[in-house]
Amino acid sequence: MRSLALCCAVAGLSSAALAADYVEVASHEDLFGAGSTMFTRSVVTDGASTLYVFGADNNPLGFEVIKYDTTTSTATKLADLTSFVSDIPSFSPDDPFPGYGFGYVAATNELQLIDGASSAIYRFDASTGDAYEYLSNAAIAAHTGLASADLVNYSGTTVDGEAVFFEDDSKSILISSSAGSVSTLVSATELVDATGGNDVRTGLTSDGQGNYYWGQNSTDVIYKYDGNTVSPFIAIGAVGGDSFSGDMFYAPDGLIYVRMRTGGANALWSFDPAAVDPTASLTQILSGSQLADGPLGSNFISEISWFEGQPGFHRISTSLGYYAVPAPSTFALAAILGMAGLTRRR
Repeated sequence: MRSLALCCAVAGLSSAALAADYVEVASHEDLFGAGSTMFTRSVVTDGASTLYVFGADNNPLGFEVIKYDTTTSTATKLADLTSFVSDIPSFSPDDPFPGYGFGYVAATNELQLIDGASSAIYRFDASTGDAYEYLSNAAIAAHTGLASADLVNYSGTTVDGEAVFFEDDSKSILISSSAGSVSTLVSATELVDATGGNDVRTGLTSDGQGNYYWGQNSTDVIYKYDGNTVSPFIAIGAVGGDSFSGDMFYAPDGLIYVRMRTGGANALWSFDPAAVDPTASLTQILSGSQLADGPLGSNFISEISWFEGQPGFHRISTSLGYYAVPAPSTFALAAILGMAGLTRRR
């Protein structure tokens, strides 16, 4: 009878009930140690179970790159400001700012930092932490023909590991092709003609098929560049969106995950860029209330990534860690174990 009751109870759980939650994968203390004042500035993963964290400290100014193995709950410091300057003596700012420009390059097992402080791009060996300059400010400026480069935080790492970023002085979207090499993806003129503005106000992402996506706060539109033309792709107002800002992440499941504000609260959404009607494919993954009521304690998320087959995220903070939406099977197991525990206590 107990088995029958348990099976019926589990069968009665809706798919929404199984999926409408998220968990803390690693706490701030797990990542940086007790008493750390590091900001959890950026978190990326290897797509499986390893987290790579960029932490920044304001007092004293500095940073740490942490590798966290979730299978063993082990944190290893790969690099900090001291080791970074030792590897790259020409680096002068004390406080690198990755914005949405910290990424994992699977092909070379490297971490890529698109730095808004020095407006240059660096890479770290994901095993040793050894660092080198991948694309200098001077190389970017030589390409644009301007005195220097200014890399604001609207940037990303493509599926094949290159840096795609908005360069604020030339008002254009640029992309690296190899160490020391950069080209123009979307010119300032193309941006203005297509969007009516000359900036990019969210994280850039690409789908590995030659298409690039970003959003604009001023128009509340997600744009697509297909290698030839920039065009409006999704108007978020069509689904009740108030504004669009923050990160945009193309995941291995073929969906793009975004942070969108609806009903006065930030929420996690996804859409299918290959759908016949991409707007109709917009799906809310976690509502603002679900985010706020969960371990994050807030409806604001900073950066989206991919953890064990599901979307993960964090918020820039000196006290918060990393979170993920578990696979439905995880919820089912938890529900079964929880109900079994209740049954045993009768």
